Amino acid sequence: MEAERANMHAVVDYAALRRWPAPGISIATAMSGFLRTHGHWTQMRVLHVTALETARTADYRPGEAEALTNLGIVQRLTGDYLAAAETLARALEICGSVRDQHGQAEALVALGIVLRRRAGTLPRPG
Repeated sequence: MEAERANMHAVVDYAALRRWPAPGISIATAMSGFLRTHGHWTQMRVLHVTALETARTADYRPGEAEALTNLGIVQRLTGDYLAAAETLARALEICGSVRDQHGQAEALVALGIVLRRRAGTLPRPG
């Protein structure tokens, strides 16, 4: 995957250019685990922002929710818990509107992790 990382990114960009949301979102999602594990969080963010913009341009709501969930995960990884919570809440709204229970479950798990991490950063009373 490391050897093909740049090529896969180029495919996501090409899909965005051609306004083909499903292939670009699928590739960005498939790359997420690898990018997350290897610390390529900046590339992960760029890929999911591209996927999100492509989904919005094509009015592809399920893809928008998937891209938002993945973007929320990278926002959490970089410590931006407030943005992650907002992004994941938006993903949940869209999943509900398109009746995507699997997507809702993924977004809820990601949001739960954000809220748990965020609670650990708040000052404790007393």
